[in-house]
Amino acid sequence: MPLEYCTARVHLTTDAANDIPDGAPGAEVGRATIPTLDEIPNNSVGLAQLSPDVREIVESVATKIDQTAGDSRYAPAEGSPVYSLKNVIDAEEYRLAGDLYDHQRVQRAVTAAANLGVREVLLKKAKYTFRQGINMNGCHDLTIRGAGPFSTEIYIPGTPADATVYSGFWTSGDCSGLLFDDFTIRGTAVDDVTGPRRARTYSPTPGVSQAFTFRGDLIPTSEGVTPNPAYPVVRDIEIGPGIRVKGTRTLPWLFAGVRGKATARGAYVENTMDASWIFCEIVEAHNLTSINSADNAFSFSRGNKCVNFSNLTAINPAYYAVWISGFRTSNPGADGPSWAGPHGVTGSGVIGRNCGMGGLLLDDAPRNGTVTGVMIDGVRRGPSDEPSALGGVGIRFGGFQATTGSARPSTPATSLSATSY
Repeated sequence: MPLEYCTARVHLTTDAANDIPDGAPGAEVGRATIPTLDEIPNNSVGLAQLSPDVREIVESVATKIDQTAGDSRYAPAEGSPVYSLKNVIDAEEYRLAGDLYDHQRVQRAVTAAANLGVREVLLKKAKYTFRQGINMNGCHDLTIRGAGPFSTEIYIPGTPADATVYSGFWTSGDCSGLLFDDFTIRGTAVDDVTGPRRARTYSPTPGVSQAFTFRGDLIPTSEGVTPNPAYPVVRDIEIGPGIRVKGTRTLPWLFAGVRGKATARGAYVENTMDASWIFCEIVEAHNLTSINSADNAFSFSRGNKCVNFSNLTAINPAYYAVWISGFRTSNPGADGPSWAGPHGVTGSGVIGRNCGMGGLLLDDAPRNGTVTGVMIDGVRRGPSDEPSALGGVGIRFGGFQATTGSARPSTPATSLSATSY
């Protein structure tokens, strides 16, 4: 392992600290003294700059940590701090004998990474079963990585009490710089009827509502005020090209009120609802595929300030291939009040096939945007189980009605174009 990258901090229990060999931090080793931890800058100076005898001792400490990682006596905890050579945590190192489900050790590994400043958590098993989602609270600049979308699957059948799991990965507190890549999340929605359609069956259990859920303080209060103290600060979250989501009860992911970039690249979703962004600062959505959505395929909805998308493929969506619109709600406490559509939209390369309601919906007063390169191959008069006279439109533009049922929009859609369709 390259010594230049040995900067992650490890906290051990007292028992583990007692097992550290002679020459631990602060002890004399020949003519050299290992600096105390505070004297070794975290994530800046590698051990290559230390003398060989000092490096040997620190390597010995790291080896001791590796050998005891699976022992509950040495679980990461506050205690005597030493340095580990590791910038990557294998979730299997945090397995305890009493664990009933895989989410338990993965949560320990993620929490340890947050506490230690480690940059990556590996999910190496072929299959994990989660009965609870992973809370990313306090995680910054961290990657959760599997062995590949066809090599690592996280199956979420529901809670131990047979209720729906809220989300596979979510946060209750501040987080930033997160990347999820190279694994599949599978719920229990069954694709038993040809789309487009709204209804789903779930077998054998309730499953999981969403695969990824990140709500931040840019979600307005019911009075329209931000930052919203009810939510944490969430910044720069990315769904990577190796992610597949299948069979969730609702959305494959929800980015709401995210600061910086809320990004999805190269992901594949099937038999879910719409991949969704609301009230985000910057939206990046590229090379995405959605098949048999029970809603829209992709929703760039209310309050987004800058939307950039390209190469979106939507097959059999129950509603629209791409929703670039606002939203009216009677419950402003849930993800903010009614709001007009996004501002500053640039999109290219949309394929929508067999769409239940239509191809593109630019409604509820989006403004300042252009979409080019649109191929809509078939629209219906509503999904098969919810016929609608409003369906059957390739591209629809509209303004925003602040009050439902108003005779005319209170805010018009402005400076929009759709070309090459």
